[in-house]
Amino acid sequence: MSESPLSSNEMVVLKIAAAGERMIPIGHWKDAIESLVRRGFLKPTPGHGDPTGDFNNMITEAGRVALGVVKRQDDDSFHDLVTAQSKLVSAQKQAVDKVQEAARLLADAGEISETALGHARDWAIKQWGQQLIERAIELSKQGGSNERDTGNDERHRLGHQTDA
Repeated sequence: MSESPLSSNEMVVLKIAAAGERMIPIGHWKDAIESLVRRGFLKPTPGHGDPTGDFNNMITEAGRVALGVVKRQDDDSFHDLVTAQSKLVSAQKQAVDKVQEAARLLADAGEISETALGHARDWAIKQWGQQLIERAIELSKQGGSNERDTGNDERHRLGHQTDA
């Protein structure tokens, strides 16, 4: 049967006790200390003026182990968080790079349309941009950009449109 996880108050008490402090079960910490004593993570230690040791609780080896397990779990959770964050940042950077590349290519298409067809560059970029969005949606539905169909049937549309 596995132990229930430590509460945040129990964690604080064990960290303080691990630093060598003696724990007194009063006030806010009373329930946490008594729970840790029951679980064998703290031990009453009799001393001068406290023959029962009830007000002189010290961390046990089991308490140090429990604290270490939680610390390792926290470390593992932190590592997982950092790894996930790193993957997210990398994915965001890749997406931004792709959008920048698409924007440069779209600007080039606008310049070509202006030069070859006489369209206003801004108008051509907007038209090509709409074509780009529609084509990206089609590719997405086909399984992403790995489908290297170039969409040649779409290339002639802009040349047949007139300025508004």
